Amino acid sequence: MNDFDAEDDDDETDEFNDDDDDDNELASNSTLTSRAEHGDKPEHKDKPKPKPKHKNKGHPAHPGKGKPGKGKPKKGGPRYVVYADNWLSEKTFPSKKSLGGYTHFNLAFWMSQAPKDNALSWTQMSAASRKKLKKGLGREYTKLMVSAFGATEQPTTQGKNAIKTAHSLAQFVKKHDFDGVDVDYEDLDAFNSGSGKAEKWLIDFTRTLRKELGPKKIISHAPLAPWFQTGGRWHGGGYLKVHKEVGKMIDFYNIQFYNRALSTSGSCKTLMEKSDHQWPKTSVMEIIKSGVPGSKIVVGKPAGKKDATNGFMGAKELGQCLKKYHGKNGFTGSAMVWQWANAGKKWVQAVRGAGKGHGKPGQGKPGHGKPGHGKPKGHDDKPKNHDDKPKGHDNKPMEHEGKEQHGKGNQIADVQMSG
Repeated sequence: MNDFDAEDDDDETDEFNDDDDDDNELASNSTLTSRAEHGDKPEHKDKPKPKPKHKNKGHPAHPGKGKPGKGKPKKGGPRYVVYADNWLSEKTFPSKKSLGGYTHFNLAFWMSQAPKDNALSWTQMSAASRKKLKKGLGREYTKLMVSAFGATEQPTTQGKNAIKTAHSLAQFVKKHDFDGVDVDYEDLDAFNSGSGKAEKWLIDFTRTLRKELGPKKIISHAPLAPWFQTGGRWHGGGYLKVHKEVGKMIDFYNIQFYNRALSTSGSCKTLMEKSDHQWPKTSVMEIIKSGVPGSKIVVGKPAGKKDATNGFMGAKELGQCLKKYHGKNGFTGSAMVWQWANAGKKWVQAVRGAGKGHGKPGQGKPGHGKPGHGKPKGHDDKPKNHDDKPKGHDNKPMEHEGKEQHGKGNQIADVQMSG
């Protein structure tokens, strides 16, 4: 039960709310329903179920005993998301076994001009190779996603048309057989301006994307945790505005709780219950209280201390923290990590292992509503060194300077998110 007055997303047949501004040419798409992560096969109740040999060890939505990656994920269970930016070839692309239990594998990054890094690598493989590799992930277990933008591209500031850009991305997703797309929008200048242009761009972009992809493809967003702050900090409305307008078209949010000023969200309490004074009202429970369903929140953390300026939490400690709050106000204990090269399967096994005895992991229900993954390493068609860390990951923290930009609100300066 959700103790807060948050939006109820238990009904999988909820329709998208497209009753927004008349100037949006996509408002006619209001009847689409997101079932991106679930099949529509009815349950067969005519056969009696065999009695289990062992007693139930806990809630079925939380990770359980046994080898990770086994069986079909349960609806309503936690998501485990990982980003892959370091170059992957056909030989180094992971399989279901080597993934160790991730439910979503995000290839970074798609750019409006051309795909880069692993998004590019995927296109350079033959259709037969892509089909084989995707099958190796376990279609019913791990979803293959492509992540767009990152810190390298600022689409609003650069004047990219939201509708045309979404159309191009949707065509890319469908052509290369992705299960969905992650919108890693990091146009800080547009957000900081307080003009509302960033929010409107994201709203128009998401509406178009959902219309183009239909209800069965996954759409996740990757907002910065501070963008959910209330109290007029974001004069354009911030991500709460985005969620209000198109949240039902978004399956879940991979929220980055790192690379922020000082060491905020470094402890379980500041991460989950009450964020510190620099970015108030941006802990998981506070974001839920602001209206974002707990089932849509995925807690993002860096794989290691070198993957972010701050906010690092050991995988086992994170798993114990998520387990502690699992089920509270709809939170499913979902986690995300930047990035695959430094996390591997050990990270997700440690996170899941900290919550053993609670059933199998799942894809979760489509959500309502992640901050950025930094600049990928260079954007040459072929990387010079596949073993290097992603280029451009400056890991600069958000600087809380108390300044105002033209009276529009406090500024977040020089942020280069690393995942």
